[in-house]
Amino acid sequence: MIASMPAKFAAVCAAILHVEFNVARPGRRHSPVGQDFPFPGRNPVASVKNDPPKIFVAYGNAILLLVDGKVVQAPIEKTNLEFVVNTNWDLFFDKSSSKYYLLDEKKWLTATSLGGPWVATTKLPDDISKIPDQPNWADVKKAIPPSTTFGGNVPKVFYSSDPAEIITFKGKPVYAKIPNTQLSYATNAESNVFLHGGENQYYYLVAGRWFRARTLDGLWTIRRRRGRGLVGIVCATRSGAAVHTTPTARP
Repeated sequence: MIASMPAKFAAVCAAILHVEFNVARPGRRHSPVGQDFPFPGRNPVASVKNDPPKIFVAYGNAILLLVDGKVVQAPIEKTNLEFVVNTNWDLFFDKSSSKYYLLDEKKWLTATSLGGPWVATTKLPDDISKIPDQPNWADVKKAIPPSTTFGGNVPKVFYSSDPAEIITFKGKPVYAKIPNTQLSYATNAESNVFLHGGENQYYYLVAGRWFRARTLDGLWTIRRRRGRGLVGIVCATRSGAAVHTTPTARP
């Protein structure tokens, strides 16, 4: 039973419990052999593809530029500009200069290819000012003219046309030991990253799934089960909550 837990770590513990104990999802029977079967009269649920995404690691200011498959560009009327349709970023291509322009908050970056290198810019194509006054371009309009100050904090851009995630550390990774275990957790990461000293393995939780690798830059694989001791360790340490689990051997 988990009580009085901040929302962020409640999600972490929920993911652990689902992996560790095969907690049945609402509306489904739980099989004693670890398989879920739908209730009678309900359509079977399609199997979930668990291929690991690309996992990038950054040690400072960084962004993940995701494009869903092959780049799709659409023209902006009465301009030499095209915008990239299949991304959630404000991303433009200037046909006259053959350059891409990416808006990150109120700062602009430019590159000759999506894979970079991306550099900060304070000069935009003249046609940017001709973008229609429409709600979906509101943030773009607010960033024209471009900011002339970056404070030396230009983000590194990681590009992928396949599913991907990014682990961002604030500088060199810093880990805190979890007492009486072989586990440590990253204290300066925006993500849930753990290091198991006994196994020499890194564990990363994202979107309800666990991945592991020998090195942060290594080959990440899906981890369907962790040692059950991780449930109490992680939840108690990261949330300060009261956690009660069946005693098990240390992972």
